[in-house]
Amino acid sequence: MGAGALAVRGFSSILNRYIITGMTQEGLFRVNGSMKMVEQLRLQYERGEEVELVKEADVYSAASLLKLFLRELPDGIITSALHPRFIQLYQEDVSRNDMQKESYLKELLKELPDAHYCLLKYLCQFLIKVAEHHVENRMNLCNLATVFGPNCFQ
Repeated sequence: MGAGALAVRGFSSILNRYIITGMTQEGLFRVNGSMKMVEQLRLQYERGEEVELVKEADVYSAASLLKLFLRELPDGIITSALHPRFIQLYQEDVSRNDMQKESYLKELLKELPDAHYCLLKYLCQFLIKVAEHHVENRMNLCNLATVFGPNCFQ
C-alpha cells in the first residue's frame, strides 16, 4: 500500500462498520483472516471503492486488514524520527517520576504530524473499547499492546 492508499477513511471504516460488531469474538486480532479476502478488501480500498464489510468479510479478515494497514504505513504511527525519544523515555530515564514522564510523553505526542496524532488517538480509543470486552475476546491491554505495538513503531 502506498502513502495515499487505504486512507484514514478506510481505517475508520474498518473499525466502525465491522470490527466493533465483532468485539466479543474470541481471538480478535490473533486469529488471521482469509488472506484472499484481506487482499481483495485491500485492493477495493486502494481503488477507492465502497466496501461493505458486513456483506463481504468476516471479523477476522477485517481485523487482519486493519493490522495490514498499520503495518504498511510509510513511516508508522510513531514516526521513525521520534522512536529514540519514545524508547528513551521508558528505558533510560529513571530520574523522572511518573508525572514527569506523562508530561514529557504529552510533549512528544504533540510533535507527531497531525495525521499520525489523529490516527494514534483514534486507534487508542478503539483499543480501549476492545479491551472492555477482554473477558469474551481474550484481548486485554497487554495482549493488544503485543499485537499493535510493533505496528505503531516500525
